[in-house]
Amino acid sequence: MFTSIDKALVAAIMGILFIVQTYTGFSMAWVTPDTIATIIGLITPVLVWAIPNKKVA
Repeated sequence: MFTSIDKALVAAIMGILFIVQTYTGFSMAWVTPDTIATIIGLITPVLVWAIPNKKVA
């Protein structure tokens, strides 16, 4: 977690989860900001590796 976008992603995901929980009553006790930050920290390098750079013509 080294960039400002990481914090923005965590805030966005937590906001979405809050809205879902408020309107549906669906709740997951294990979801905390630290858990979401860890998941994003693990997924980001995988996505960077999996998505190739655009080839410039």
